[in-house]
Amino acid sequence: GIFTGTTKLLRHRRALLRVDLSSIPAGALIHEVSLTMVVDRSGENFGAFDLNLHRVTRGWGPGTAAGADAGGFGKPASPGDATWNMARFGAEAWTTPGGDFLATPRATASAARSGSVVIWSSAAMGQDVQDWIDFPPDNHGWIIVSAIEGEKQRVKKLFSSEAPSPRPVLRVLAELPDSEMPWGGHTAIAFLIIALGSSGLALNSSKSLWHRRALAKTRTRSGEVDHGTF
Repeated sequence: GIFTGTTKLLRHRRALLRVDLSSIPAGALIHEVSLTMVVDRSGENFGAFDLNLHRVTRGWGPGTAAGADAGGFGKPASPGDATWNMARFGAEAWTTPGGDFLATPRATASAARSGSVVIWSSAAMGQDVQDWIDFPPDNHGWIIVSAIEGEKQRVKKLFSSEAPSPRPVLRVLAELPDSEMPWGGHTAIAFLIIALGSSGLALNSSKSLWHRRALAKTRTRSGEVDHGTF
């Protein structure tokens, strides 16, 4: 899972995620996009608060470190891991500690108690996906930041792609180019679902489509990474 919010020790958590869009054909026109995730755990089973989805502006590393005890407690970063200070641990720092991203959220969604469904959707997210299809090197994904970051013991753990179920899902309504139509000569509107492990639904179910790390801010250990069980 991945974490976002602030712990009882006033340590911040932010969740990075990136989806492989290579199975959407070049030339597709994006009409609508939504991202769906499910809350695994809620600190002290606290009620709903908003989670902001921001567009990340710098590449970052998935690394290999895994948090202990179902996550939330951190672990020393491995080479290439994204941490609070480093986009790729040991190689490249964030310009701003906590991640480089657009200040204005691309979308905001409410996250409630364990089991609740969180859905982000906006025209800005559609533009992000369009940009990433048109120029894949710009696809650095999104970062989830609590709208009440700094309030003590207000953390949400969200299921990530490693969960048996429910996994994150990106739904895309796109207009496909003529070359992708088996009958040729016509453009079709297609409803595409990208979800790791959803055989028959995933555009590319043989790949790990999601890369994610939650960034852990501590007072003394700038190289700590905290991102749940992987």
